[in-house]
Amino acid sequence: MGLIQILIVPDHSIKHYRVVHRLDIIPHSPPCDKDEYAPGVDANDDSKPCDPNNKERGYHHGTEIWYPNGMKSNDSYYECTGHPTGEDFFCSDSLSFELSKYQTYISDHRHYFDHKVPAYGKLGCESNPVMEENLHNDAEGPVGRINSSQLGSQPQQQQNEPSLWFI
Repeated sequence: MGLIQILIVPDHSIKHYRVVHRLDIIPHSPPCDKDEYAPGVDANDDSKPCDPNNKERGYHHGTEIWYPNGMKSNDSYYECTGHPTGEDFFCSDSLSFELSKYQTYISDHRHYFDHKVPAYGKLGCESNPVMEENLHNDAEGPVGRINSSQLGSQPQQQQNEPSLWFI
């Protein structure tokens, strides 16, 4: 992900793709600039396609391969080559994310191709599903919200607001 001016070059010179598991929220962070006036999009829907004309915000390169249901060997996937290019709105970009479901998004981010990725790596990429699920994730835990005046200091948890998660 990066600025669209930089990402156009690799799309034409190197064959590549990016894989997204179901409801993994990380491929949507930071969010692109949304096209509020895209044809055929319900104005009341929170999910809107990325604006390929905004040259200042984040934008994905390459073709997305989206596994909408699971990532076992017989699960289906979509090769997302629609519009906008690099941000096909009929694939994972069509999703809306609700804070109340963050545990599902985190789980999908951590599980790819039937492995819990952080633990799988810690185990030397040796398959052991039971140990993968039970191995502690050092980098997982709640963090508070921060604002620009807090940069460089410890983040402070705000009262009565849900935690964000560092992944």
